Amino acid sequence: MRGHNRRGLIILAAALFVVLAGCSGTGGDDVSTPVPAVTQTPETGISPTPTPEPTAKPKANYPNIFDDVIASVDNRTAERFQTLVTAEDGTLTKDGKQFIEQLEAIDEFGTQRRDAVVEWVVDEGLDGVVATSLGTVLASPDSFTEAVFATGVADTSGDGLLDGELAAVGLNISDPDERAVPIVRQSRDGGYNEHEIAFLRQLADLNEFGWTQVTELGLLDDTAGGNVTEADVDALADVAGDGLLNATATRFGANPNRSHKHLATVTARLGTDAFSLLGRDYLTRLVTVLDTEGTAEQVLFLDVLDDVGKTVARTDLDPITDDDSDGLLNAMEAELNLNSTKADPAIGTLVTTLAQDGYNATEQEYVRRATELRKYRNQTYELWSQAKQLGLLDEAVDNGTVTDRLRWQLANNDSDRLLNGIETEFGSNPNATDTSGDGYADHLLWGPMQDLGLTVSPTAVNVFVEVDLAEGVRAPSDTQLRAVQKLFATEPPDSIGPIQVRFRVCHTEQTDVADPEEMIGQTADKRNITGLGFHYLLLSNGLTAGQTLGATLTLPANNTQYADLTSWMVVDGTIWRTGSERSQAGTIAHELGHTLGIDATAYAGVDSRDIPADEYESIMNYNKQPSDLTFSTTAPFNDYEHMANQTFGSQFQNQRALEAMWENGSADENALC
Repeated sequence: MRGHNRRGLIILAAALFVVLAGCSGTGGDDVSTPVPAVTQTPETGISPTPTPEPTAKPKANYPNIFDDVIASVDNRTAERFQTLVTAEDGTLTKDGKQFIEQLEAIDEFGTQRRDAVVEWVVDEGLDGVVATSLGTVLASPDSFTEAVFATGVADTSGDGLLDGELAAVGLNISDPDERAVPIVRQSRDGGYNEHEIAFLRQLADLNEFGWTQVTELGLLDDTAGGNVTEADVDALADVAGDGLLNATATRFGANPNRSHKHLATVTARLGTDAFSLLGRDYLTRLVTVLDTEGTAEQVLFLDVLDDVGKTVARTDLDPITDDDSDGLLNAMEAELNLNSTKADPAIGTLVTTLAQDGYNATEQEYVRRATELRKYRNQTYELWSQAKQLGLLDEAVDNGTVTDRLRWQLANNDSDRLLNGIETEFGSNPNATDTSGDGYADHLLWGPMQDLGLTVSPTAVNVFVEVDLAEGVRAPSDTQLRAVQKLFATEPPDSIGPIQVRFRVCHTEQTDVADPEEMIGQTADKRNITGLGFHYLLLSNGLTAGQTLGATLTLPANNTQYADLTSWMVVDGTIWRTGSERSQAGTIAHELGHTLGIDATAYAGVDSRDIPADEYESIMNYNKQPSDLTFSTTAPFNDYEHMANQTFGSQFQNQRALEAMWENGSADENALC
């Protein structure tokens, strides 16, 4: 009613004006005289400046929206609005009628939105551009239209696009991206649809890297004329949020739904070169590497992506290639000093498994250690086989992690030929190559000597003796041999520890020759055990070697003539016929003491009667009865300490056969009698 009353007042005023002026109108037109508006000011209370009411023209049946606008806007805007949409005869012009219809649609978004459009139109004029712009906006989805009117319908940038249009698609009102503006214009025809709106908003969100992708992939080529499909929208999206458009990720073979930040970083760095033939080849290969568990971590660990500049070179492809298909990238093989053309599946499995959850320093050290052992993989006794025997490589693969214990087991603290893990299992000291100091390296005891069936101890002194006989001489009894063994096993002080003596009676009859030098020469070829570090005891019928205890002789092979032999002990068989078993055992112990390093040059009481038995209580003293099996453990001369200092005569031991067995990876059982 407010709008209709206001219109009646306007008509009445116009009629009064005609009468007073003495004028008459034609065609039924009404002319009104403006009525001064009275406004107050703080100073005077009354405004001296009148504001004219709009002049009402004769009109046809205007739509209600016309009256609503007149009643809602200020007087000046109302007059200009009326003038804009009506002809001289008071009827709505064609453009005015179209604008009124548009206002009816705009009115659904609220009076404020409608009046703002009116104010803009009366300022800018009603022409084809305005009508087209409003028609485009109104033909679009309501949410888009609302967004346009919320911002405004001015054209701040002067590019023929409403501010609201630009803002609704995410562009800057005052300085829209010139690359996007043509695409916006293409999409206006007939109104924006949902696909076009989504597409334009994606364009507006693009940074320079995004525009490079759009340009190089030609993502705008199929949208000419505003023909935007759902596929176009999807191609321009960045679902993963990594900076790669879906189309780019797909082009390089990546899953657009998964983040590929490293791929995005390299692609952005390469710029347009990323889309060259070589660039695409490189990035496609990189996707495969980054999407594969194990190799992705290798790329990151080796920092190979940092070496790629703004252009791709053919040499950039090699580091991310796995030429031998063993799971190790060429760059990783180079890092581990491996041959990239020769597969290393065990190392490959180890690296790819450990790298799945990251590749920390402990795991890196472990892999390097395992790689160092790889050179031994064809040798039965060596470090690689030891690691396999302990399951160290399998444990790392099964668990996917490396513990400190596992890393320690794979190490070799003393740089010998046994891993720490093997030494722990065997009982030897991981920090000593010869734990007991008996002259046998721990690895020889652990490997070939055990495989020969010999009883060895990693912590006790091991002494092995081959026993042979001259013709007609009986072998020592088990009782005699056990007496000697017990002596060495129980008497040494704690600082030395037990000495384990192992006799091996071969029952090989040797030719009886009185001259020991001649005997050695004749029996060398007949001796059974050589090169295993055995001492040699030969029981003979007679000797002409001078005055020795019980007619015995010990001859260390310490010169070049006998370099292929170990120490010899020759005992006159007469002892076996005349002495007691205890005395015979004492004689063997005496000669064994010599082979373990005790001789007359070490102490005056050895093989001498110059030192009383109660002063030097040792079977090495001629004043001591052979049946009294004992060695000195105190001053003036400690037999056992001297043996230890001489490494139990190991300087006279030939262990070449043992070393050969180690290298060959098997024990030769024929080496024993």
